[in-house]
Amino acid sequence: MDILREYVDENLLSKTNILKYVDDYSIYSFYIGSELELYTKYSSPLRIGDQDPSFSLYYSKYRPDKIWFKDGATGVNGDVFKFLEKFLNVSTKTVLLQINSDFGLGLNHEDMGVFQPHLIKSTPVRKEPTKIQITSHTEETDAFLEYWGLLEIGKETRDKFYCKDVQVIHYINEVHLTIDAKTLTISYEILGHYKIYQPYAERKFKFRNNYLDIYVEGALQLEFKSSFCVITKSTKECMFMWEHFCWEAVAGKSETTPINPFFMTNVLQKRYKKVFIWLDNDSAGKVAQAKYLEEYPWLIPIEFNDYIQESDPTDLFLNAKAKGNGDIALRYLKQLLEHKL
Repeated sequence: MDILREYVDENLLSKTNILKYVDDYSIYSFYIGSELELYTKYSSPLRIGDQDPSFSLYYSKYRPDKIWFKDGATGVNGDVFKFLEKFLNVSTKTVLLQINSDFGLGLNHEDMGVFQPHLIKSTPVRKEPTKIQITSHTEETDAFLEYWGLLEIGKETRDKFYCKDVQVIHYINEVHLTIDAKTLTISYEILGHYKIYQPYAERKFKFRNNYLDIYVEGALQLEFKSSFCVITKSTKECMFMWEHFCWEAVAGKSETTPINPFFMTNVLQKRYKKVFIWLDNDSAGKVAQAKYLEEYPWLIPIEFNDYIQESDPTDLFLNAKAKGNGDIALRYLKQLLEHKL
């Protein structure tokens, strides 16, 4: 490459050249107006009046050197340039020109004479992650008792897993928003942080949590008295396995959030002779289970037989119980694991 060509390429206004001079985190921080913590949910700067924080920054799984954004409420995600396209409501080319102007990078000199920088409106003030608190019923409601009664999970187990019957949900940020629970609402607490579960609500409203990313559901309840542990999908499954079989079990904080590597290797692998992986019997669960096995080949998979249609142990038990076969379902679930011990 001759010297002139090299000079032109080095001064071309492009994403690659911009990131040579300013990193993507600095760009996010400049336009958002504060330095957000990664893997933490904030009110979205892309939507005015967002009262249900679901915006976060994180390292891209496929481009670990890049920081991606995700607006959970809309499903929009991508790199810093896509963020600015949405934030400024302009084209990619204009985004590049805007960064070039605001950061004084001096790329593409000939374009700067005709480009009028976008007037940035007052930058959003950083919003702290929303805290979730709950007010529970002083006496457990009939709906709450019926729900756990069907699963035959008693109060001792519910208390062990800090499971409460929620009357009011509190979302605390710049304002304190209180929501009366209109349908059965269950909370699980981990060290002052909560997951809210509404089993009969629409899917998009079923779960809310402000768990930290390092949290592992069921970890506080481990007694390390067993030779094995089960990785399942949720606290409810952990409770079910403890109640009926006294199995120690843990789960990631959501179906798409795997347990962190430190806990996997320094707790589960070191403290148990065997660790089983038992996720949902559906396409999403099978994909997630396969990823675990690829990352941790020492895990032992448990899967339903092909003739089982239910997605998880609690569904299988409930459907069998409705037909008078609850005990048979429990024996089936128990033997699936025990024959691998």
